[in-house]
Amino acid sequence: MRHGTQRAAPEVLVDRIRRGDAEAETALISQYSRPVMAMLAVRAGGDVQRAEDLHQETFLIVLKRLRTSGIDDPRKLAAFIHRTASNLLIAEYRKEARRKTIADPDTIALGIDSGSDQLVALIREEADDAVRKLIQELRNPRDRELLYRFYILQQEKPVVCQIMNLSTEHFDRVISRARKRFRELIDERNAAPDLATGIPT
Repeated sequence: MRHGTQRAAPEVLVDRIRRGDAEAETALISQYSRPVMAMLAVRAGGDVQRAEDLHQETFLIVLKRLRTSGIDDPRKLAAFIHRTASNLLIAEYRKEARRKTIADPDTIALGIDSGSDQLVALIREEADDAVRKLIQELRNPRDRELLYRFYILQQEKPVVCQIMNLSTEHFDRVISRARKRFRELIDERNAAPDLATGIPT
């Protein structure tokens, strides 16, 4: 995948990374980064710093695995990446539960059969649904459209710029402000647990 214009098949990426292709590693991160970050941000209850840390750790683990032993079915690369991210988040919750010596029912429920494809699918479905709902609550129509196109539809930056008539520099400024307002909206929802936002707190 060059210049972000074409998504590479997962089996192609896995094979290239196994052969030491650094460009394939960059392509993998570019191709799978956004949905992983969105899932982690939602499941972490809007804790952006934690989501970013786990996001980075996820890809370090995934790339190390692909450089060495690889995975059984390269076609399931997306599921493997999401499973790795969700398991890291589960481990974080378990650490907190041990520190607090309080059993968190949601954490326990997530911990059951955490390696299953069903769990991965559930987390991805819940994350996508929650992110969509929150984006639609943003007051600024441009914020809604930009975040929806970039994070939910996963349209590439040049495509979004062309559709929304934005320059590259303007895109960076607009999306930075939109992310800030999105984080503020998450904070508002976390401060008001009686509101049914679908966001875990």
